[in-house]
Formats: sequence, C-alpha cells, structure tokens
Amino acid sequence: MLKKIMFVLLMSDIMISAQTIYEPIYKTDVYNFLEHLSDKNHKQLFTNIRPLTRLSVAENLHSLDFRKDVLTNVEKEILEYYEQEYAFELKYLVKDTSVINEFLKFGETNRLQLFKYYSKDFTFDYDPIIGIEYDFKKKNYHQYTGVRFKGRLGDNWGYYFDYRDNLEKGNGIDRNKDFSPVQGVLLIKNKHTSVEYSETRGGMTYAWNWGEITMAKDFLTIGSSFDNPVILSPKAPSFPYIRIDAHPVSWFRYNFIHAWLNSNLVDSTTIRYTGVSSTLGNRSKTYSRRAKYYVGHSLSFAVP
Repeated sequence: MLKKIMFVLLMSDIMISAQTIYEPIYKTDVYNFLEHLSDKNHKQLFTNIRPLTRLSVAENLHSLDFRKDVLTNVEKEILEYYEQEYAFELKYLVKDTSVINEFLKFGETNRLQLFKYYSKDFTFDYDPIIGIEYDFKKKNYHQYTGVRFKGRLGDNWGYYFDYRDNLEKGNGIDRNKDFSPVQGVLLIKNKHTSVEYSETRGGMTYAWNWGEITMAKDFLTIGSSFDNPVILSPKAPSFPYIRIDAHPVSWFRYNFIHAWLNSNLVDSTTIRYTGVSSTLGNRSKTYSRRAKYYVGHSLSFAVP
C-alpha cells in the first residue's frame, strides 16, 4: 500500500454547487486553455488533481464572459467554441429551465451527437465511437469502436461511461505504450503483428454544495506539469477508485483517493491446480494477483 500526503498552496476561487461529471485528462486542449488564462491572471484555477469536473470547467468559462475585454480575439474565439462544448453545464449554472430533445442534430449546442437531452432535472447525451488511424511512416493501422454517454440526475447525481475496443496492426507497434506519452494499456490479445485492448472510463458521483464523492474507473493525475506530473503521472491505465473532494470554504480544499491497482504479480500462495485443460488455453491452474493500492490525502490552501 502506498500512502502519500500532499500539502499544496494554490490560488483558487471555484465553489461547485452540485452534480459532478469529470472531464477526461486526455482532453488537454481545454485544460491548456484554462491554464493559459490562469497564467495571464485572467482566472485562477486549481489543477493539481485532475480530472476536473465539467461543471468546474464551465464555471471558469462562464466567469470569463464578464472579462472579455482582457481577452485577445483568438482567446475570444476559443472561449466561444468551449461555451458550445459545455452548453449543458452553462445552462445549468444560469438555471435555464428550457428543454432540449434532439436526435442526430447540431442543434443549440452546435455539436453533432446521436442523441442529447437537457432539462433542469435530467440531462443525457449519447454517441457511438468509431475511429481509424494509419501511420504512413511506420505503416501501423489502428481502429477503435465503442460507446460513450454522460448525464445528470437532479442537482446531485452525475454519471458517465466511455468504452473503446482497440485493434492495432503493424510491425512497429508500441505494444505497451512504453515509448509514447499516451496512457498504458492492458493487452487482451498479443499476436506477432497485432494487439487488442480495451479502454474503459466510467463512474457515478454524488455532490452537494461543498463537496463530492465519486466511485469510478478513470485516469488520474496528481501534481504540477501536464507532461509529467510529479506525484501520479498519466501513464497508468485507468483504474477503479473512490474519491472524496471537500471545499467547505473558498480558501481550503481536501481530497482523498483510495484506488485499486493491477500489480500484475502472481500471489504464489493462491495457486491451485484444477486438473482441467482446454484447447483454448491452459486452465490446469488458477491463481490470484497480489493486491496493490494507492491511497492519497491532500490539503490545499488558497493564497490570498
């Protein structure tokens, strides 16, 4: 078991009032945009523990609406783009009571989705995932398919799910992503010229006006720097965890994370011979993996 205690001095004035849906850490563009404005002192933002909630991102975008005079023309265009991306969250912040029910339309959010629904008590959007990539230099082929959806129930409950099934083919495949900045993977099939693996993010959260509790399987980063956070980097595959965030006052935050990790180490005391074999694989023995955990506590204080 790994235990870490982190004390962080930071500048932040965000107070989330309800429902939580986390924005994946691989959406670096929006994080970079908010960090860029934070560096210019347009907005102070706490990003030591990511992912942030979509509502938190929307609150920061909404606050910039009142300070557009200090933004460049390019920054204003980017802000307008993200205001459409987080349209549902912005509607919730301003207590919009309208109803949106759209199928395969760009609609009010200017985003083509298979289905999206918004009301003051319930939101839901759903999309299939289909993608094909080809590296002409390495002659590697990558395809992925899956589904994703997210939404809100009332003022307190949030949920999200993202599943992707991946196939890579080629002679120069980086099988474990050892030489790539992207997250690592757990291979399902590992053949001579191809690999298959899946990626899953998802969880359910309950939030109140000064905190959130989350049960999820997702990516996490802890520490400063986007490329290589000093405490927990983004290289690890997604893992299940319980997360508690408390911010009873604007100048103080507490975060707790308990995560279950894959040690990939066999616990020799659990090896049992079954006497069963199969042409699909050797099932003559069964075993368990060694338990491995991550536990983190952090206290964060705002700098006046």
